Amino acid sequence: MSYRNRMGTDVMRVLAEQTSDINQPHIFDFYFYFKDEITARSAADQLRDAGFKTVVRPGADNLNWLCLSTKGIIPSEQGLNSLGNDLEDLALKYQGEFDGWECATAKHS
Repeated sequence: MSYRNRMGTDVMRVLAEQTSDINQPHIFDFYFYFKDEITARSAADQLRDAGFKTVVRPGADNLNWLCLSTKGIIPSEQGLNSLGNDLEDLALKYQGEFDGWECATAKHS
């Protein structure tokens, strides 16, 4: 599934359904898979340079390598659409796959 030009739309819909406070920072996890550890670590380096925390480990299938990246973001549709495009570009650059996102909701104060 590609998130190009639509990740923000998808995220904002889910957050609205969960009545999350979109004015608060949300901790997002982004999942990437790469063919080998070296490639996954190269992508992780680029993500860390962009302010993400990263973990690289073997994928559940024991064939690919997971690069899990985490970042606190105040969500907006436009900002997340742009980020989704950047994450798709990163996966393409390293011949991997951007496999999606998760985030915890933020309670209203």
